[in-house]
Amino acid sequence: MWHVQDSDFFEKEKESILTMYPKLEYIIEDGLVNLSGELDFNASFENQEVFDTYLILIVFPKDYPDTVPESFEIGNKIPDNYHKNKDKSLCIAPPVDLSMKFSSNPCILNYINNLLIPYLYRYSFLQKYGKAPFEEYSHGALGLIEYYFEFLRVDSIPSLGKMLLIVLENKYRGHLPCPCGSNKKLRHCHGSKLKILSGLQGQQLQFDFINISRYLEENIKKDKGVNDESKRIIYNKG
Repeated sequence: MWHVQDSDFFEKEKESILTMYPKLEYIIEDGLVNLSGELDFNASFENQEVFDTYLILIVFPKDYPDTVPESFEIGNKIPDNYHKNKDKSLCIAPPVDLSMKFSSNPCILNYINNLLIPYLYRYSFLQKYGKAPFEEYSHGALGLIEYYFEFLRVDSIPSLGKMLLIVLENKYRGHLPCPCGSNKKLRHCHGSKLKILSGLQGQQLQFDFINISRYLEENIKKDKGVNDESKRIIYNKG
């Protein structure tokens, strides 16, 4: 287990939590590591501060920190219909976005401060002021489309599909034309973005590609095209 194989790293993790979030406690059972307790935070966005407390359970994967932890709100404060996955874990961000942000500094404080707390802050702000401080991606496959459109800076489903296939099939060739239609070579256009995606887990990209494809197929069957929300994203967001 990771906490045994790299005990020095685990001790540093425990020390950082004790310093910043003393109400959270590590629990080790049957070789599995969890972090649970009250998470107090003070966060702000555009000078609008929110102070709040949540009862949180953070579940560490066996291959942590290679894989991102999962979080659960166990105080029944956040309803299940608010950005949660089927297993009731918090849907903090699209998985690829989570992986990129966490891998930039794979430690528990980065996860809590830069991933978990922004999610909690948004919900607390929404409850306090009746509006969201910033937009979030839609749930499910539609959110994946929104994310990849924004990350890759493309404005059409065909371009998005071609770029994901380049990564999935390991067919990056910098001298070839970029599939976005810019008439530039890939290395001078979207090449750097595709290289970032290539460094992530291919299994997740494949899962995303399948979900996006199924979503589009379902909507094509419904109205011989994509639905209005997808049309808005496809044609207005680049």
